[in-house]
Amino acid sequence: MLHVNIYEVNQCYGGPEEGGWYYTAGDFIRCIGTFPDNKEGRQDAEALREAYLEAEPDDRYLKMGYGPHDGVDADGEPDDRYLIPGGAWGYSEIKALIQAHKGMNYPETRPYYC
Repeated sequence: MLHVNIYEVNQCYGGPEEGGWYYTAGDFIRCIGTFPDNKEGRQDAEALREAYLEAEPDDRYLKMGYGPHDGVDADGEPDDRYLIPGGAWGYSEIKALIQAHKGMNYPETRPYYC
């Protein structure tokens, strides 16, 4: 079976190594359809994915870590030394993906700098 899964995708702060690094994380929102894993099913899944993306407004909004306390020092002044790893930064994006499994948040565990 193919699943058309909807995700909110963000860039999350990974840590301060090498001047700071980020990774992509997807929060599963919902599955909007399932189709057989064959040529016709793939075409139907792609049509549903495209229809969903056309019908839904681009719900991009600015994320600033875990909230107003993230990325500020004790006086409330912005300071990157106080960023909390895993916090989403920048504009989120809504994506519809065709996958062989029901959607789930990704990555399963927060990556580490190597």
